[in-house]
Amino acid sequence: MLEIGSDRFQHPTSNLQHPMPAQIKVLGILKSYVGGQSQVDVDAGNTVRETMRALNIPVDLVALVMVNDQPQSKEYRVQDGDVITLIAVVGGG
Repeated sequence: MLEIGSDRFQHPTSNLQHPMPAQIKVLGILKSYVGGQSQVDVDAGNTVRETMRALNIPVDLVALVMVNDQPQSKEYRVQDGDVITLIAVVGGG
């Protein structure tokens, strides 16, 4: 007889992996393109550029892409669990 408290008991779904969505964090003026939100959950698989277009964020307004606190290009392919920060071009005069 197998007891629930024993080391050999394993829940039938405990081996299933549930992918964590990637997060896009937007700063400054970029928030206006995503309804004022500071972060948006996105699916993995597309490039940052493709994801920005899907969110209607003008690609030319983004000066820096950080993925998990590391600089990346807009061609980086988004993976489950990534935290992507988009930093806008700063203008002045």
